[in-house]
Amino acid sequence: MRSKWNWRGWILQERILSRRIAYFSKTKLSWDCLTTSGEEESLGIAVTPLRTQYFQSGIQSWRSLVEDYTACSISFDSDKLAAISGLAERLETRSNTRCFAGIFQDS
Repeated sequence: MRSKWNWRGWILQERILSRRIAYFSKTKLSWDCLTTSGEEESLGIAVTPLRTQYFQSGIQSWRSLVEDYTACSISFDSDKLAAISGLAERLETRSNTRCFAGIFQDS
């Protein structure tokens, strides 16, 4: 979370949209999938991935996602709406609710 790369918009998209992620740092290897995450020193102890916060409940997840996404750096401001719409589509699928221009049907 301390890395400058972590605050790029495309990194947030990759972290949320990817089914599986492998993180390589100077000190360790860790991984993340949709249901669990771990690291090489964990001795088989799995934890809930951080990105699950975006898929738990519709409106709160969306707020969290928009807050995190707007804090990210994006090369071209004109890409913001198109990029976040892909994240909204994924959230729609995971939460079984429709989203209309950033407003979820159940809210």
